[in-house]
Amino acid sequence: MAHAAGEGRTLPSGHAALDAQLPGGGWPVGASCEILQPQAGQGEWRLLLPALRSLTQAVVLVAPS
Repeated sequence: MAHAAGEGRTLPSGHAALDAQLPGGGWPVGASCEILQPQAGQGEWRLLLPALRSLTQAVVLVAPS
């Protein structure tokens, strides 16, 4: 997992174990975030959906697989 550096607000991922590993304890708000894995289709959407469901504004997904 790579993301833009810097301090800022975070959005809980919906997964306690993942939040414990993410800088700031969740997905960065208003910043770039990239999920890196050997190949697409290994459950990456399950990591994102709880947080996406809680949003009330538009989200941009760049080249989602």
